[in-house]
Amino acid sequence: QLGFDLPVNPTPSLMSQKVVDTERLILSHDTDQLMNEFNKVDSKTRDVLRLVDSIIHSAYQVGSPYFLLCGCEGVKYSLGHGFCDTSAPALAAFAYFKLMLQQDFNGVRFYVDMIVEMVKKSKLSMLSFGYKFYGFLNFWYVPLRETQTILLNLYKKAIRKGETAVAYSSLTGYYRFSF
Repeated sequence: QLGFDLPVNPTPSLMSQKVVDTERLILSHDTDQLMNEFNKVDSKTRDVLRLVDSIIHSAYQVGSPYFLLCGCEGVKYSLGHGFCDTSAPALAAFAYFKLMLQQDFNGVRFYVDMIVEMVKKSKLSMLSFGYKFYGFLNFWYVPLRETQTILLNLYKKAIRKGETAVAYSSLTGYYRFSF
């Protein structure tokens, strides 16, 4: 009913093709217009993207190829229904794999900038999303000390809210950038 294309047995070549297809779809849209209409979506769209985010998070935790595949499907869904704060994790998953599979640092910068703009325009809780975005993607484009500071602040917020898994991951990222 949602139109998601999630194969039962994803192959590396299929995953690479998903990245190419998703980027082609993104570039066929006016991203400025998408960002101007940011967060003007209905509650169903937001709920679907929250579900996609939950799957992405779970897939990330277990190292599943559905991390990428759900990211691509979430981006496609956002393109068809509107971008909102809960589109950011899907776009980040897509951008991460584009970076890892194609090593296209300049091309991925465009998506990182979109995500940063989404975060600024939204009330997105950076606790569950932030340590992954700043620790695995954004650090390629900002000074490492800036990333380290952001991760330490995420750690402090997570501790105050009792989000121990996020606190641990943020602190681990902080120390990773302390070299």
